Amino acid sequence: CCVLIVVSGTGKAADHELRRLTTIHLERGERVQLEAREDMIVVRFGLPDLSSLQQRVSDTPALAAE
Repeated sequence: CCVLIVVSGTGKAADHELRRLTTIHLERGERVQLEAREDMIVVRFGLPDLSSLQQRVSDTPALAAE
């Protein structure tokens, strides 16, 4: 899967408006068509498939850093 981030410009994806810092999450194999109203810069980040990792169960509660 991947995440698309609009860095600059405006446009549309389906019925959704795109503008600076709009984020789009796509599942593996999913596609989206972007329509730019003006020059648009979009950055694509590929995400690793972590589905095969086992979740570790701990008796110790997690603590948030403050």
